[in-house]
Amino acid sequence: MWNFEGQEHIYRLIQNSMNKTRLNHAYLLLGPEHIGKSTLSLEITKYIHCLDEKKPCQKCQQCLRVNEKTHPDVVLVGYTIGEIREIQEQVSLSPFFSSSKTFIIPNAENLTIEASNALLKILEEPPNNVTFIICATDEQYLPTTIVSRCQNLELYPLSAERIHNYLIQYFNILNNEGKEEAKLISKLSKGRLGWAITAFTDTNFLQTRNHDISLFNDIINGDMAERFLLSQQLSNNFNKNKNSIYTTLETWLDYLRDVMLIKTNSEELIVNIDKEIILNELGNKFELKTIIESIKVIDKASKNLNRNSNPRITLDNLLIRFP
Repeated sequence: MWNFEGQEHIYRLIQNSMNKTRLNHAYLLLGPEHIGKSTLSLEITKYIHCLDEKKPCQKCQQCLRVNEKTHPDVVLVGYTIGEIREIQEQVSLSPFFSSSKTFIIPNAENLTIEASNALLKILEEPPNNVTFIICATDEQYLPTTIVSRCQNLELYPLSAERIHNYLIQYFNILNNEGKEEAKLISKLSKGRLGWAITAFTDTNFLQTRNHDISLFNDIINGDMAERFLLSQQLSNNFNKNKNSIYTTLETWLDYLRDVMLIKTNSEELIVNIDKEIILNELGNKFELKTIIESIKVIDKASKNLNRNSNPRITLDNLLIRFP
């Protein structure tokens, strides 16, 4: 039994391939961060190695060792040329505990050019008893030569309702407050189950998100001096913890998108369902053109920071151009 919610199209494909003994030598799992690629790669690995007729049984030694990440024939691969060269030697060795070997490469977009070239050589002439499971957010971040030698499997976002029901069942939520929190997080998740699970178990998540929204409201109600001061604080934080600033920008982006949805009479699609009153007030305050421009400015700032642009200048330009 698959221990994973959703992505049934991938289960069926793997099952059909195994039934026909035509398992591909390399699979490329594609989807946004935290949608569940790493978890699914382990489920596929268990299916490949499981000894039971009803795969994956989750109980045999093969499945248990994959779960515990102690299976000698399942290798988690890094991104450097040295780590890829190591598996160049390993692929030619016979399996120790199973009839085949599986190599998992998470976040393959982080592979160096040298590592990508070395991996390509392996994929061009793979042994019959070896399977590669490669994970990436988008195929555009990988060399086309690697993509063309894999069977692409795209993970689709789940509905908010399905994630909501999963959280209630998985965490055995019985009280109304917990159910409302699960509903909010399922909306904010954008269909990413892994993200939803992480957010629900993070006791500081909603507090941080509410702080980021309050910060946004302060910015649009503040003067330029206050904006420059905040820009300095954010740029200092960026140098200490980049991910926190990316999270803040993503929160602002979702917030403004909700305002845009309200302005276009699509209230049923908003994700910040607990902030609907404030979102309506912002919708009445600003023109649609201004909201769309602000969304573009945040998106551009996030991309520029990711390209190692000067954080202070980038954030100055962002806050100056806010409504």
